[in-house]
Amino acid sequence: MDSRVACLALLFAAACSSSDSVVSTGPRTASAIGSCLSFTPRTPISVPPNSGPWISLFTAKATNCGATSLWSVSASRSGSVTAITSIQNGTFSLGSNGTISTKVWFTAGAAGVGRVIAHAQVDGVPGDFVDTVIGNVTSSAAGIPFGVSGLSPSEFPANAIWTGGLRSIEPVNQILSELNIAQNHSPRIRMWFYFTGGDEQRFKDGTGAFNLQAWKDTLDYYATAAHTKPFNTDGSSQFAAQLQPYMQQGGALMGILLLDDIGNFTPAVSHAQIEGMAAQAKLRYPGITTAVRQRPSKLGTGTYSSLDAAWAQYEARTSQNDGHTAAQYRDDQIAKARALHLGLVLGINISNGGLQPAGDIPVDSLRSWGDSLLASGTSDYGCAFLMFDKTYGQLSDPAVTHVASLAQNHIASSCLFH
Repeated sequence: MDSRVACLALLFAAACSSSDSVVSTGPRTASAIGSCLSFTPRTPISVPPNSGPWISLFTAKATNCGATSLWSVSASRSGSVTAITSIQNGTFSLGSNGTISTKVWFTAGAAGVGRVIAHAQVDGVPGDFVDTVIGNVTSSAAGIPFGVSGLSPSEFPANAIWTGGLRSIEPVNQILSELNIAQNHSPRIRMWFYFTGGDEQRFKDGTGAFNLQAWKDTLDYYATAAHTKPFNTDGSSQFAAQLQPYMQQGGALMGILLLDDIGNFTPAVSHAQIEGMAAQAKLRYPGITTAVRQRPSKLGTGTYSSLDAAWAQYEARTSQNDGHTAAQYRDDQIAKARALHLGLVLGINISNGGLQPAGDIPVDSLRSWGDSLLASGTSDYGCAFLMFDKTYGQLSDPAVTHVASLAQNHIASSCLFH
């Protein structure tokens, strides 16, 4: 059998988890993978019963394969996976050199074990199929990360309410050091990082427009440790393998935040530029989840492929909340995130939330907004709740603990489109 067939069959992998563990046998195939082909599967996601559609995404890549072939893929299911609803990029020509992302949507049924089974053909020649076990599909609330931006994992007290955070750090060695602390903290802290720093000014050209190449150059500078560590042959950073353990289901690395204050560029950063950043991040760090700190209602129309998640941070300014109450804002941003094929991080600007007097928002506003943004059922799409920022003067107030409890009892959700 053509080794390219076996490789593509390997690409289809979807896995679910309970709140405690991920159960997956991993892909199986009868043939070796061709040396010119590689794949990056999406990390597993938590899936409750009787829900969906959910998405399994992977990236197929050919490098000097020597031939252009027409690929055709299909998928079937068994057990607690009740349906395969659609496949994006089910037929494509990968070429002797090329990369493409393919998505499989599926639904989950009753709690238990199920399978997503992928089938592949190259130039009409059938390939073997490969299956991956979907284990312990459960609806038990596992919680979503809750925290504030700016705190280093070493600053989090043990056994605290904080389980998530955001940091702006460029050197990957330092990111790895913080991830090690976060991974071993009790409770585990799940972190987002700006790998290119949080100052958007460095990515503006002389007219105030976004300079994509400057952003890519900055990412690559740190991905090579100031040009001392050449890229791997597949274009990935030598740090990629070290980051992988933290990128697994429930690991300390939630993802990379590509750009802060994305609305501060004139003209607005385009869909193509956002996709360009996300694709570059995935090239250097295969499998990483990508996000921008911008609400979905400001991310245009169409759908995204390389960008995974948006950021909806509520505050009182109508220029920032689109004139909506917290409940209206939640519903609108979730709907728009789904329309764009994005996951969604929720949160509140607690240090400069647009109320008068300026500064920290009152704790009763924090409680009220939190109740709306994390309302059971209507907020289930949100995958994390992160607030700006650590300078808030009342982090020990019971209102903060109250909102933390809402996040802790929230159903687990993926930061990927589903």
